[in-house]
Amino acid sequence: MHPEAGLNEDCDSTNVTFTKHIEPILIQYCGTTDNSCHSSTNTNSNPSLGSYADDSLLVSLDNGQLLLSSLTHDGTATPMPISGGKLSECKINKFRAWINQGLKQ
Repeated sequence: MHPEAGLNEDCDSTNVTFTKHIEPILIQYCGTTDNSCHSSTNTNSNPSLGSYADDSLLVSLDNGQLLLSSLTHDGTATPMPISGGKLSECKINKFRAWINQGLKQ
């Protein structure tokens, strides 16, 4: 788990949106900028997670189970993020809520 996990986190998971809640986590932990792991400019096989408008984000989510499996480190998908360890439960719950609430922008 990240060293700062759980410290000073707002764990409210009502009305979670990509722009307000999910994108900041992706930017901080998932390499969505500057040709990093999940940026739209990276040519590797990682899906782009850098923009809600990028079709590969929603396609890669499918029903959200692969993403959740990666974040929860449940053994059914490659654990993400690759470096730094598992996200806090608060952040994971925001992803879970976002998926359950319909992947709102």
